[in-house]
Amino acid sequence: MFKLFLMTMMMMLMMMMMMMMMMMMMMMMMMMMVVVVVVVVVVVMMMMMMMMMMMMMMMMMMTMMIMMMMMMMMMMMMMMMMMMMMMMMMMMMMMMMMMMMMMMMMMVMVMVMDMTMIMRITF
Repeated sequence: MFKLFLMTMMMMLMMMMMMMMMMMMMMMMMMMMVVVVVVVVVVVMMMMMMMMMMMMMMMMMMTMMIMMMMMMMMMMMMMMMMMMMMMMMMMMMMMMMMMMMMMMMMMVMVMVMDMTMIMRITF
């Protein structure tokens, strides 16, 4: 009986360890995602700026100015869209993680229940 108890404890410990590992992994993933997103946004911004500058240098007439305005608007729109996409991705990731956690919890619960039953039977 005592042996069984020990086994249960061991199982619980193992489960805990697994959970911790999972959490760590998730955190790392999230961090990486954030970094990548930031870098991409910065690069895009730089590109936009460069393009704008080039345009300015090339043409200084009114018509061109209007064109420039249009371009700016377009760029802004693009940026917004990108941001939205990123946000959506993040949300999805979060949801997935939550689901995973839930599943893990359920598994642990079931295992514990099983163990208790075995203990009773042995008793």
